[in-house]
Amino acid sequence: MLGRTTATTSFTRKPAVVDSGQALPVSARNAASSRQRLVLPFVICILALAGCSGDDSTSRSSGTAATGLSPAQAQALEDRKITYQEYHDSFARFASCASDAGVNIQEMPTDGDVIEYATPEDAAAIPEFDVCYNEEFKQVDIQWQLDHSETSESAKVLRECLEKFRLPPESSNLDRAAALKAAGHDLAECG
Repeated sequence: MLGRTTATTSFTRKPAVVDSGQALPVSARNAASSRQRLVLPFVICILALAGCSGDDSTSRSSGTAATGLSPAQAQALEDRKITYQEYHDSFARFASCASDAGVNIQEMPTDGDVIEYATPEDAAAIPEFDVCYNEEFKQVDIQWQLDHSETSESAKVLRECLEKFRLPPESSNLDRAAALKAAGHDLAECG
């Protein structure tokens, strides 16, 4: 989970696979969001490169047993190019599956092209919720975010941070973060 927000109905923001474990009031959501989004592409990259995989034993009967992916998610991943339609369809299937499991997903407004959403904080305690995420959306979401990392809010914030410290522009988020670190600055200084 990317971060936590609390309101009258407590929701957890979860656009990908990162959990900061930090509870935030709704008013602090946007300020923390840009710092948290900086970390997201890097963590996703590391997870993708490490070839992490989940436990396939929890797959629903409609999923592909060998991969733990639904047939629709597996088909979207076949050519390794996720279209806007495939990304949003995958999210819709995930949201529908989660709703069937008793978890209401609330899509959040965003300036970028990555879907952001909120769930009740207790969603993590519902095993079917994780099954829905893994089978319907996780791999499509990761691939989409990797493919769009240079047009993401994170890339924008990193570019602005390099400008703030008068550092030369870099061509990728990883290079931007490395240049920032090499100059003795921390990502937290960018927010």
